[in-house]
Amino acid sequence: MLTALLSGLVLWVLLGAVVAAATGRLHVRRWLHQAFLAVDQLLNVLATPMHSGAWADETLSARAYRAHAAGRRWGRVAMPLIDGLFFGQGPRHCERAYIAERERLHAPPELR
Repeated sequence: MLTALLSGLVLWVLLGAVVAAATGRLHVRRWLHQAFLAVDQLLNVLATPMHSGAWADETLSARAYRAHAAGRRWGRVAMPLIDGLFFGQGPRHCERAYIAERERLHAPPELR
């Protein structure tokens, strides 16, 4: 069952790449970034089931910064860990993710 699901997902992505290439709209890097954001937002909600602090449109990094700024213990622990994990993206990853969320930089331009 899982193998069939993964195979279908791979075929769907390949079909999308073929169509995007044929129409001149192939942007692999942007697509990967959007896919990572979607997974990150899903993990943010799934990380704390039934918790009122999770928002569907917020990344785990932005939520960790928000919790840190509010003085919550898990934010004080999670933020440095996440910042360390994404050290290659520059300093203060969680803070920059929070600012990007507030400015809606991940939303389409007409929704900002």
